[in-house]
Amino acid sequence: MKKTLGLILLLTLVAIPIVTYGQAGDVCHQAQRDARHDVNDTLWFTLGCLFGVFGLGAAYLILPSPSAARMVGKSSEYVNVYIDCYKDRARDIQVKKSFNGCLIWSIVALLGGGGVALSGCLL
Repeated sequence: MKKTLGLILLLTLVAIPIVTYGQAGDVCHQAQRDARHDVNDTLWFTLGCLFGVFGLGAAYLILPSPSAARMVGKSSEYVNVYIDCYKDRARDIQVKKSFNGCLIWSIVALLGGGGVALSGCLL
């Protein structure tokens, strides 16, 4: 009887973190999908093209927030994981798109005779 209870307790202690991690992974996956859908790629690419390294800096500094409607009725743990994953993924997308725009801006500046002094991303 004691061995059975001990085994049940051990399985419970092992299973709870696995289930919790699985749920957090699902929440994070959903948040990342939503971020990919919400972030305006064209806007950040254009900002990188037009403003070079300043557009890239803006992409890093501006943290987008998810819609509050997606979190109505959710637990505080769900909301915290969702927001963290959403912001991380959205920032990654913004920085990547802005860097690509900045890189294009730098190439155009170099090919256009602007020289290295005008190439903000390549410095």
